[in-house]
Order: sequence, then C-alpha cells, then structure tokens
Amino acid sequence: MAYTYADYVTRLDALVQDSKNKAGDSQKEQALARAVEIFDNDSPFIALAYITADGSHSVDYNILTEITALWIYGLSYVKTIEYPMNQKPREYLIEEDDFWVIDDGTALDGSQLILRFASTPTEPFLVHYRSQRKLANVLGEPQNYPHTQFNFNAITTLAAHVLCMMLANAYATQIDTRITADSVNTVNISQKFQNLADEFKKAYNRLVFGEEEPTKTISGANRDVVVSVPTSAGGRQLFH
Repeated sequence: MAYTYADYVTRLDALVQDSKNKAGDSQKEQALARAVEIFDNDSPFIALAYITADGSHSVDYNILTEITALWIYGLSYVKTIEYPMNQKPREYLIEEDDFWVIDDGTALDGSQLILRFASTPTEPFLVHYRSQRKLANVLGEPQNYPHTQFNFNAITTLAAHVLCMMLANAYATQIDTRITADSVNTVNISQKFQNLADEFKKAYNRLVFGEEEPTKTISGANRDVVVSVPTSAGGRQLFH
C-alpha cells in the first residue's frame, strides 16, 4: 500500500484525538516533519543502487548523475558495495582498497563526487549508501522511502508524541493562576496530553528499539524493495 500525506495526517488525528481541534494543519505538518527527522536518525535510511556493468565503463562513476539522485551532499556516504552480486556468501568490496569516493574539486555542491574503482567492474553491482527520508507532503511530492507498515507506524506514532507535547505546552500556557473550574480543567487537559506523549514515545521505542527505554540508538534494517527510480548508468534504485 502506498501511503499519502493525508494517510499520515489521518492516523495522527486518530492517535491524538484532539477533540477541540487546537492543533492546526501547520502543527501537524511540523510534528510529522520532526518525527521523520528523528526516525531517520534512529533508523538510518540505507538505499541501494543497482548498476549494470559489463567492463565497457571507466573506473569512475559520477555519484549524482550516474548512480543516484537520492544522494544527500554532506550526509550521504557509501556504506558498502556488493560485487560480484548474488554470491553465497555475499561478497563486498573494501573501501580504500577496492573503491574510493572522491571530489574532483571543481564544485562545492557535490555534483562532481566520483565513485572510483581500483579496476573496471565487469558485472552489475549494488551500492549501499546512506540517504535521508523525505515524507510525501501537501504539495503532492512523493516520499522517497519504502511504503512499509513499519515506516508508517513508526513515523505516525512518533509524530503523535511530538504533537501531544505541543498540545500539552499550549494548554499549559493558558492556565489561569486563579483557582477556577476552567483553570483546573485546563491543567487536566495539559496533563492528559503530557501522559499521552509519554505513552506514544514508549510505543515508538518498543517499535524501533524493542524496549521502552533504549540506552542507545540502532541502525534499522528494513527489507529491500524495488522502486521505479532509474539511474543513468543503467539500473534501478532499491531500499533497505
């Protein structure tokens, strides 16, 4: 199933149940954006680029134009390269011995980043590299990571935590210092969202880390799936 931005908002609404509609569209967008950012740090997005090779190419591949448009300059790095493919056990090239990522120095925007091999590849290979998740948005731009239940649940659960924290703070700032029925009710609502925020954070931690109070972050590993993002060198993008 392909999730749209509206699907994310719908589940966020269902989780938070903001009956007074205090959180507007912009707050929900902020909560989802922050959730994607945190989740991407907790469970790094490792994409795979499948590149055809038959020995006719040079040892140099331009990363942005020949391998992937999902490379984020300043963030991405090559994790490993599987070559030859489909070996049992799998075989991986060793950085600094078999390949390098270099910049020819002619630009400062990453457009001239080169993946250089020690020898010309004669068979297809897989480049495993760090990318960054981008959520579908109200403008209709598609998300760039797999439409898995795991990703959807993790992001919406964490966004619920963020939005509940925002609501708890918003109600807290409206508390009347006088002892009135309205002020007591506002305190109760603020505490309710604070409690919900705590529960959603625990639920997110259980989902991503396997425990409510993780002591360290981990690198998530989702199943590989193929998506239709072509590469100019001949191949396709895959994702972890």
